[in-house]
Amino acid sequence: MSKFTVEAVVVCDDVRKEITSKDILIGAYGGGILVPSLPTVIPIAVWIELTPENAGRLDVDLRLVMPGTTGEFALRIIGDVPRGGEPTSINSPQIMCPIGAAGDIEVSIRSPEEAEWHIVKRKRVTLGSPQQPQMPMGVVVGPPPPIGASPIVSSPPSEQSPPAAPATKPRPVRRRPSNHRSGRTPGQE
Repeated sequence: MSKFTVEAVVVCDDVRKEITSKDILIGAYGGGILVPSLPTVIPIAVWIELTPENAGRLDVDLRLVMPGTTGEFALRIIGDVPRGGEPTSINSPQIMCPIGAAGDIEVSIRSPEEAEWHIVKRKRVTLGSPQQPQMPMGVVVGPPPPIGASPIVSSPPSEQSPPAAPATKPRPVRRRPSNHRSGRTPGQE
């Protein structure tokens, strides 16, 4: 068993693996989790990036505690680490989690040798419906600003924006016939 350092934890709906071994995080929660009614059941998967100290077998115990419910979900994730000291990722399977009340989902981990759980992530569950972002999202244009300066941000297009220029048809290009044997056009020496 290898000791490890947790680098990042993402709570999402599901985690899948590409054929190139990249992880696909589906429905990642950047903020809290809004549910339309309570009690409810939602899909939860946990993706964890960690750095093991040593190569070899890696065992990680994962626990999820849901608000407004008794009990917990606990499982052991076992993996093989090819090189110690380099980040790697593990994930839980998708778990259908009952949410009994508004509150925090607690994600905890530990190595099997430890008795104490370490909370690595909290996600607030609240009653409500998803809404559009409150502030308009913009696009940063150009190189990064100097330290201490504010970035230049363009605002999203509005209904008052000028129409785009009409598309023009490209002109056909006429080429002189070529001599296929030499690759030169006739008349060239």
